[in-house]
Amino acid sequence: ISEWFKSINDEKTKITFNSAISNLSIKKEKHNDLLESVYSISISSQSREILEPFMNDLISAGNANTVSEIREFNNLKNQGLLNSLKRQEESLLSKAKNQRLNQIKQIKEKDFEKINELNLRINTLRSIAEQNRLNEIVRLSDAAELAKSLGIIENNLNQITPMSLPSGISQSSIDYVIPEWYLYGEKALKQKIKVLELRENDDSFIPELVEIQNKIREIKENPKLKRLEARLDDSPY
Repeated sequence: ISEWFKSINDEKTKITFNSAISNLSIKKEKHNDLLESVYSISISSQSREILEPFMNDLISAGNANTVSEIREFNNLKNQGLLNSLKRQEESLLSKAKNQRLNQIKQIKEKDFEKINELNLRINTLRSIAEQNRLNEIVRLSDAAELAKSLGIIENNLNQITPMSLPSGISQSSIDYVIPEWYLYGEKALKQKIKVLELRENDDSFIPELVEIQNKIREIKENPKLKRLEARLDDSPY
C-alpha cells in the first residue's frame, strides 16, 4: 500500500486515498479445507477512480504472489518426488548388488566344499596307490629272496612256450600259474623292486585321478561365478 501511495503525484488524490485507506480492514480467516489461513481485505471510498486502479494492482499482486507460492510448492513437491525416486533407485540397486554378492559368496562356498571333497578323494587314492606300491615291493622282495635261495638268478621266460603250457592255460595267464620267483628270477625281480622304489609318485597309475582333476578345473572356471564377479551394473537386475 505504501508503495502504491508513493506512486500518486496529485496531492488531492493522496488525501482522498488516505481517507479511503482509513476505512480499510484486513481479516485473517481459517478454513478447514485449506492448509493456510486466508486474508480478506475490505475498503470503501467515494472515488472509484482512485480505488479501481489500487484494487486492480492489489489483485494483480495477490495473484502474482499466489502463483509464485504455487510454483514454489510444486517445485518443492517435484523435488521431493525426485528425491524419493532417487532413494528408491538407490535402495533397489543396493538390494540387487547385495543379492549378487550373496550369490557369489554362496557359489564360492559350495565350490570350495566340492573342491575339498575331490581333493580328499585324490589324497585317499594316492595313499592307496602308495600303499599298494609298498606292498608290491615287499611281495617282490620275498619272491627275490626265494629265487636267490633256490639259485634262480636269471628269468625262465624263454622256456615258456604255448606247447609247454598245460592244457587250458593261456600265455597271458602265465603269472597266475607259474611262480613269479621261478618265472623272473632274482635279477629281474630286484630290477622291478628298484623301479618301484625310484618312482616319485603314483599318479600315472591312478585311472580315476585325471577325471577328478578335470572336475576341479571345471569348478574353478565356474562361468556363472565369473559372470557375477565381472558384472559392473546391477540396474538391469
